[in-house]
Amino acid sequence: MTFTRICHSGPVTELYSDRDYILAGIGSQLHVYCVSSKKELQVIDVLSARVIHGIIPSEYSITPVRTFCIYGQKCIRMIQYDDINKKVDLIGSVVEFDDWVWNVSFIEDEVICLALGHNVIVTYDLKNQCLISSVHCQEKCILYCAKFICSRSDCVILAAGTVFNQVLLWSSQSNTDEYNRVIPFHRLTGHQGVIFSIDYDERSDMICSVSDDRSIRLYQLKFVTTLRYVKDWENIESILLHVLYGHSARVWDVTLLTNTFVSVGEDSTCCVWSYSGKVIQKFKGHKGKSIWSMCVDKEEKNIVTGGGDNSIRIWSLNDVNNKLPCVTSLDLKLDDDDFPRNTQLFDIDKVIVVTNKGKVLLYDINSEDCNVIMYDDIFSSYTVMDVCIHTNTIAIGNVHGTLRILCLKDFNMKNGTSIITADIDVCTGKILSILWLNSNTLLTTAPDGIVDLWCVNINKDNIEMSKLYTMELNRSKHRWVTAATLCNNGGYIICGDRTGSLFVYKLIEDKAIGDLIQTLPKLHGKGGVTYIGCHGDYIYTTGRDGVYRLFDLDDNSNLHLLQNKKVLKGLDWIEKLNIIDNDNIQVIGFHSDTFIIWSIEENQKLLEIECGGGHRAWDIIYTDTLACFVYVKTREVKMVRTKLKSNQSIIKKCLHGRELCDGKFISNSKDKNGNKIVAMVTCSEDTSICLSFLYYGNCLPYLDICDTLTGHISSVRCLYVCSSSYNTRHSDTSDRKLIFSGGGRSQLKVWRIVANFSNQLDKPCNSCVDVPQVHSGDRIGSDPTVCENNCDNIAQKVTNCEISPLSQSQIVENNTSDSMCNFNYECLGGLQLSSLTRKHWKPWRQPINNSDPETRIVDISVITPEDRNQPESTLFMIATACSDGIFRVLTFCEASKKIELIASLTYHDHSILKTSHFIIPTCKNIDNQSLDDSCHGECSDKSGPIKILVMSAATDGKVAFWDMTDLSSMSTEPVFTVDVHQSGINSLYFGEYTDDRYVLVTGGDDNAVNINILMINIVDNIINISICYNGGHLSAHSAQITGVHYIPHNKIVTVSIDQRICLWCIEQENQSKISVRQLDSMFTNVSDVSNIDTLNDESGKLCILVTGNGVEVLELHHDNGASIGS
Repeated sequence: MTFTRICHSGPVTELYSDRDYILAGIGSQLHVYCVSSKKELQVIDVLSARVIHGIIPSEYSITPVRTFCIYGQKCIRMIQYDDINKKVDLIGSVVEFDDWVWNVSFIEDEVICLALGHNVIVTYDLKNQCLISSVHCQEKCILYCAKFICSRSDCVILAAGTVFNQVLLWSSQSNTDEYNRVIPFHRLTGHQGVIFSIDYDERSDMICSVSDDRSIRLYQLKFVTTLRYVKDWENIESILLHVLYGHSARVWDVTLLTNTFVSVGEDSTCCVWSYSGKVIQKFKGHKGKSIWSMCVDKEEKNIVTGGGDNSIRIWSLNDVNNKLPCVTSLDLKLDDDDFPRNTQLFDIDKVIVVTNKGKVLLYDINSEDCNVIMYDDIFSSYTVMDVCIHTNTIAIGNVHGTLRILCLKDFNMKNGTSIITADIDVCTGKILSILWLNSNTLLTTAPDGIVDLWCVNINKDNIEMSKLYTMELNRSKHRWVTAATLCNNGGYIICGDRTGSLFVYKLIEDKAIGDLIQTLPKLHGKGGVTYIGCHGDYIYTTGRDGVYRLFDLDDNSNLHLLQNKKVLKGLDWIEKLNIIDNDNIQVIGFHSDTFIIWSIEENQKLLEIECGGGHRAWDIIYTDTLACFVYVKTREVKMVRTKLKSNQSIIKKCLHGRELCDGKFISNSKDKNGNKIVAMVTCSEDTSICLSFLYYGNCLPYLDICDTLTGHISSVRCLYVCSSSYNTRHSDTSDRKLIFSGGGRSQLKVWRIVANFSNQLDKPCNSCVDVPQVHSGDRIGSDPTVCENNCDNIAQKVTNCEISPLSQSQIVENNTSDSMCNFNYECLGGLQLSSLTRKHWKPWRQPINNSDPETRIVDISVITPEDRNQPESTLFMIATACSDGIFRVLTFCEASKKIELIASLTYHDHSILKTSHFIIPTCKNIDNQSLDDSCHGECSDKSGPIKILVMSAATDGKVAFWDMTDLSSMSTEPVFTVDVHQSGINSLYFGEYTDDRYVLVTGGDDNAVNINILMINIVDNIINISICYNGGHLSAHSAQITGVHYIPHNKIVTVSIDQRICLWCIEQENQSKISVRQLDSMFTNVSDVSNIDTLNDESGKLCILVTGNGVEVLELHHDNGASIGS
């Protein structure tokens, strides 16, 4: 049996960019990416069992084949990159030195110099593979960084950042002292922390250092002569130019460019500075903490950054000097006693303005002409308005209940515009809101919550209006519609009001009324619902609570809540969503007094305009490159026209922003070509859960992070995946699973997911099958394709009104996706164990209550209905290992979505770390068989009576066994305990060893693997457990063991913090003692390993998922091709 690495994703520790390719060091592997196609071209293991920290090109090599030196830890290795074939080839073998390598530089074609960890410069001959010289500095201390600022055969200068917060400049070619050590000729002092990076620009003779103290220090070097030999360097002077603070945490790296310099740090921010000491631009897109690596291409056009979130991003330097958006006031030529009350954009070049005197103005931005298209004093003082840009139609209402439709034909700002109008009396009071639902359907809200739907037909010379349906909103303080959409072929309408509630009405045609079938009161809080839109089979809603929600419609057309998503801290006012595709959602809203457009995919702001906040009339239309934003402020209509262009390109997607705590395989399948696809889920310290697919297609396995589940308020410590008992609306080919997640603040959540292994994408909405898929920029000036069921799925615009509530229109929808597989998921429920007695007044909102921050759910084990031989049941039993030493048992009903606490067992006096369960058939024929003549489970019958055995392991090194067959009569004392470790048990496995014996495998903080072979007898319905054999290995690893797995019939797999994954064989020494013998061992690129999970595929291989500071998938297979476990 041997291990094979399939895929690894971890922190990006080194980058190099040139022309159209990027070389990235991730763990021990070198990844080659194409910039233009954003595709990974090659993965090659360069420094096995090490981490790549540097990629240094040789200036002596000739393109297109270029030589690089790759270094990491104590080793180097030479490679060649062929730019024509986009391929990396290894040269020679790994060369190891006796100290840490901080920097490498070529001084000749076949000669390099290296800066080692204790301030030593080594010269090495690559051709002859021999050491030429080794020169020590007089100040022999530990270095935290080093940089060769001059590397020629006749002049080698090293800038060394010491542990004493200084930068030492010295040369291996300077004179030595009596101990044959070189005295540094210059020191740069002033930092209050260790030096992390140094860079030097030979064009300007500037040197820069960054430190643990969050500062950046920029120096100017002064030379006596224009020459640059060792003697010239020995006489330099340094002048401190700036001490700069722009990062909120430690600064890791800096690069000096021609006109600017760039720094990255622990705050995941990339700062672009001018040499005058000002921050020109801040790039924020990486999640979590730390941008670990950075490089700039030779043309100084792009910055490439690699983060601890495993992503690689390209930032454009061309736009860093762009000025802030310019705000201009529109010259409307109004009377002194008149002023604008409302404004909306007619298209990206034309603005509609309604004044206090009842004028409707059309302003052309390009020509700056302003025409009065209507003047009627019955619309003075109060007006509500909405614009349909597809038909060039304006709907306005007044305080007297009059609705007027204005259709503008034949735009001509010089000679006037042809206008068709029509009036209708909607009510006796004022019209509270107007919304265009599509090009010919209009919604109005009258006093007392009366909502009318109107059909508006625009002919050549007239406008015909007729009432379609009438509905009534529930009583509330603010009783008008702020957002609405038609769904289910126009047979239903979903409305949101100013109190934050959602209403679903069934439109009954013969009665011309809307029948209220569902109410979700105050869903989006007291700020109100701002947007309702359809995308595929789902409904999206937003509000002024900073959350957008995802629903689907059940068979009765009731809204079924799937997800709640908080977008950004401080973004408490979400106005609308622009859903370009499933992975790319743009959020439009207000962050305090600033209007922003936020990209969820890129994790950054696309547009930011200070306008004073959203409590004013405003509107925006934007394309892929241009945005036009208008708003009313200080009795003026102000306008901002600016470029809307993302300065970021994502080459590699992010996984998690912090360390992974757990990971599980969900299921596997094959694509059309027979390539394996594996679905998996991971959780992290960053409070998120990621769903991803691993594709085995082509020659490079590819990890695609599809979705991120949010809802935990602290770190997610553990996961459990099992089959769902609920028959969802999805197709039979879908794989329905439940995911139980637990973590900090004693929080438990349950998710239901469907992994769709197919090339079929999400269907468009039921009524708009033939609507073309367009991007946000295509909506301007385009002719919409309208379905026959009054459901335009064409993006319009965002608009708001100073007096009336927001007018809502629909959104662009694009279902295209590059991934052949996707997930459907919903949150079924959640609770916090310390808040079980608190009553939930709004259970459909799944609220999160305050809890004891000290208690964490560390591990979960779930007994499914199939485990209990009750396939018709929807009740799941949940065993939770808690950090407060209480072993809690809960139940979850998938039908009612309720979680209840059943028992709290206080046997353990220490924190519980692990739990597991196993089903014991009671019909086994128990014989005292030896270890070698067993029947290996062939006589098992698990369809008959069973016993549910649950294990718990704590930090005292004990494993307790509990009988949880009948929760009503469960004992508060375990049926059996065994002391297996000196300290905490970090990993636990229990399974069938032979027909009548079971194996307990544990790994602990004491670096030991312990194996117990147990015999279980059931007498008078009581479980009796005895130990037949035990043993293990006292020093199986050099650090704590965090994962174990048993492979039938005598193999185990272990993984440890020491980054080794080992395969062991169980051997019997005598009648009571067993031992383990190591068969194979492999280094994993994942540091701080937290857990492993396994999956047996159809080919007989064992897939192993390793999680920690990154994720890695390995395969264990027989050398002879036999199935694992055979």
